[in-house]
Amino acid sequence: RVGGSLRVGVLGDLQVLDGHLTTGLDSSRRIWEVMSVLDEKLNTVPVLAESVDVSPDARQMTLKLRHGVQFHTGRELTSDDVIWNVTRLKDPKVNPIYANLVKPFASMNAPDKYTVVVQFDAPDPFVVDAIPNLVMLDPVSFQQNGPTKPVGTGPFTYGDWVQGDHLTLK
Repeated sequence: RVGGSLRVGVLGDLQVLDGHLTTGLDSSRRIWEVMSVLDEKLNTVPVLAESVDVSPDARQMTLKLRHGVQFHTGRELTSDDVIWNVTRLKDPKVNPIYANLVKPFASMNAPDKYTVVVQFDAPDPFVVDAIPNLVMLDPVSFQQNGPTKPVGTGPFTYGDWVQGDHLTLK
């Protein structure tokens, strides 16, 4: 049903509003989306990507992005945004867990606005298990505001946050 309010009680509190530091249990995770998820049979289901293809030798992955996906600001998601997010996640100072997930990503390039090609150091057949954890932040908004006003492509936009009291998503 569209509309209304949902109140959810969560034990603990958010520490920050940086999507690269949250877990799937954080309420703020609804602001961002991922390239793909796994269904109940562990098949890859595209979300921001229209396809996720891993080469037969598992040394390359090609992500084809859905056209027209917009951040909450109205700016379109492009391959450069994906590369910015993965590059940021490669830094263990940002999040050592996620840095470990993308460590095999030896290089990335964007042959066009909607394609990202990732080369791996070694065969990485389990990359499809890793990418459902990697949310896509809006690099432009993040570079302007840091994590204080999170912007993504998810079903909810950021409203406000009073630490220890509430997080409002619209």
